[in-house]
Amino acid sequence: MTNPAYTALRAELRRGLAPWTGPAVALTLLVTLWGKAPQWQGSWGETQSQLHSAAGLLAGPLVAAAACWQGGREHRRRTAELLLSVPRSRLAQATTAATPIALWAAAGYLLALGVALPRTPGPAARRSPSSPRTSVSCCPSASWGSSSAGWCGGG
Repeated sequence: MTNPAYTALRAELRRGLAPWTGPAVALTLLVTLWGKAPQWQGSWGETQSQLHSAAGLLAGPLVAAAACWQGGREHRRRTAELLLSVPRSRLAQATTAATPIALWAAAGYLLALGVALPRTPGPAARRSPSSPRTSVSCCPSASWGSSSAGWCGGG
C-alpha cells in the first residue's frame, strides 16, 4: 500500500507551479552565465563565483516567489477549513507543499551547473581550492531555505 504523503508529494511534483520552477531557475542562471561568459570561463573558481552570485541574487528570490504563490494556495482556493479537518499536522502539510518547489529548484540549479561545468578548464588546469562539490552541496539547502521561507510568507 502506498503512503498518502508520498502520493501527495508525487502529485505536487507533477502538477502546479513546482514543475515550472526548475526550468525557470535553470533559464535564469544560464542566461546570466551566458551574458558574462568571458568572465567565468577561465577558471572553476570564477564559474563557481558567478553561479553562486546568480543563484543568490536572481534564483533565490524567484524560488521564494514561487513558494509564496504555492503557500497562498489554500487561501486563494478557500480550503483552509477543509485542511484543518485532515488528520495530518500543519507541518506535514507545509512540508508536502514546499518540498516540490525545493526539489525542482535544485534540479534547475544542477542543470545550470551541468551546462557550465564542461565550459571550464579540466582538473589539471584548475588552481582554485574549491571544487564542483562545493556548489552542488550548497544547492539543496539553499533552495529548501528559499522555498520554506517563501511558503511561510505566502501562507
